[in-house]
Amino acid sequence: LEGENYYSEYNEMADHPNFDDFNQIVVDGVTISLPCTYADLVAAGFYADELELNATVKAFDYGYLELNSSKKDYIADVQIVNNSDADVTAENCMVTYMDFYYKSEDENHIFDGIEFVNGLTVFMTVDETIDLLGEPNDIYMDDTDWGKLESYTWEYEYVDGYYSFVTVSFYDGVINDVQVNNGPNVY
Repeated sequence: LEGENYYSEYNEMADHPNFDDFNQIVVDGVTISLPCTYADLVAAGFYADELELNATVKAFDYGYLELNSSKKDYIADVQIVNNSDADVTAENCMVTYMDFYYKSEDENHIFDGIEFVNGLTVFMTVDETIDLLGEPNDIYMDDTDWGKLESYTWEYEYVDGYYSFVTVSFYDGVINDVQVNNGPNVY
C-alpha cells in the first residue's frame, strides 16, 4: 500500500467487535485517526523538534518522533513509517503508533481533554477500563520498583504484516500509559 490508499485502507481495517473506531484519539475536540500525517498531529496541538522532523527516513523504513504539547514537553512517542520507494523527511512519513504516558498521578491533568478508544480517559480505573473495552486479549502483571504494573492489550487485526492494538498500563491502579497502533507491523 502506498500514498493516500494507505491511510484509507488501514483505517477501514480498524475494527473491533465491541466498538468502532478504536484507532481514533480525540484531543480537545480534534480527532486523529491512525494512521495519520504529521499535519494531523499539529492540528490537534502537538509538535515535534524541527531537527527530528527534518531527519531522513529511508524508503520502506520507519523511525520515531517525540511529541510535545502546550501542556507538557515530551507527552508521547510516535512511530513514523515511510511506505514509499523514495527517501523522505520524517515530517512526510505516516504516523502509525502513538504512546501517551506520564510519570506520576500528579501529571494526569496533562491528558485532560484527550479521549482514547471508545471514550477511555486516563482517569479511569482498571475495572472501568475493562467494562468499557471488554475482555483484553493479553494481560501482563509485574511488581516493579515503581509499584504494581498491570498491562492490558486489546488486539484488533494481525494479518499480512498489519497490526492494530490498544494497550493500557496501570501502576498501582492508575493509568500511566496508553498505546494505540494501526498500521504495518515494523517493530
